[in-house]
Amino acid sequence: MEFYFEEKEETVLLKIKGALVGGYQLPKIIDPLENYIEAGKTHFVVELSELTSINSTGLTVLLTILTKSRNAGGDVVLANISRQLNNLLIITKLNSIFVIKDDVEAAVAAVHA
Repeated sequence: MEFYFEEKEETVLLKIKGALVGGYQLPKIIDPLENYIEAGKTHFVVELSELTSINSTGLTVLLTILTKSRNAGGDVVLANISRQLNNLLIITKLNSIFVIKDDVEAAVAAVHA
């Protein structure tokens, strides 16, 4: 898995590439995320167009991002999700928790709505 953060106006973009399947990945993503939150950046767009696979541990990573953001008064929007991830979110009923948009621009607009 690879990932990077990028600031886009009042939003932080998190792009995740590859497989999101291991618990060891959680601190790698959450530690920098918490630094953004401490700096007052609480709105995140998670861009997933290059996500190749995800399991329950990967869903935990996404839920942790959402929880930390909302607890700080922000929000998270998922962008460019695959059909596989969409189906997984429907099966787990997490599609009712996450806001999902087709592209980053729509996600950035939605995270501040």
